[in-house]
Amino acid sequence: MPRPNAGTSQGVPKRLTALIVENNMILSLLYESYLEQLGFEVVDNLVYGRNAVDEAIITHPDLILMDILLDGPMNGVEAALAINDRMEVPILFITAHPDREKKEQASQLKNSAYLEKPISFDSVREEVIRLIGPLENYT
Repeated sequence: MPRPNAGTSQGVPKRLTALIVENNMILSLLYESYLEQLGFEVVDNLVYGRNAVDEAIITHPDLILMDILLDGPMNGVEAALAINDRMEVPILFITAHPDREKKEQASQLKNSAYLEKPISFDSVREEVIRLIGPLENYT
């Protein structure tokens, strides 16, 4: 479902923004490439959950791509819950270590999806469209 501030503003299409939270820099750059191909502007690439919470509050991204296992004391699910307490934003969780408990926690968040690594451009595109709607509405 599209976010209330998404789409057009006075007839000018809005460019979507995304925040990437991934502790593997190579994968972070790959995901940035995927999102840019989909028309997103990536506002930041982060490795810590606490930084993701702070940055989401500041930038209000249209999408967050979040690894579940992150550096530091806060994992991706905890960061997503903290973000969700303050604002609504679609979150696409990604993990290389499927954990039933964390997957169940992630699925409790409304407007979220879950992919297991390795992920493809097509799987990201499919989940992004499911989370925010048709991308043709944006630049």
